[in-house]
Amino acid sequence: QQEAVHEEVRGRVEELHRMLADHGDRHSRDLEAIKSAHMRFHNDAKARDSQHAAAASRIEQLESALATAAEKHARDLASAHAKFDSLGGRLSDASSAHEAHVRSLVANEKEMRDACHATLKER
Repeated sequence: QQEAVHEEVRGRVEELHRMLADHGDRHSRDLEAIKSAHMRFHNDAKARDSQHAAAASRIEQLESALATAAEKHARDLASAHAKFDSLGGRLSDASSAHEAHVRSLVANEKEMRDACHATLKER
């Protein structure tokens, strides 16, 4: 009978060893799956960080280019305003000179007409 109890205990111990081995294998597979998922997550995070750094660099380049373009536009606009103001002044001067010239011509023609009328009256 003692032999039967030993046999039963041995059977139970073997069953426990098999169960522990099965659980150990399952846990080992689960651990490898977790490690693999963690490595994928880590690699994805590194790739995303790299892409974010590249995007930030491109944004800085665009901001710099935009600032340069805005400054150039402001200079060009100020230059255009100065040219426009200068042109307006020259146009005003030319208009005044033209009016003076027309008055002079009209006055000369009037003098010539008056002189011609005077000679006609004398005849």
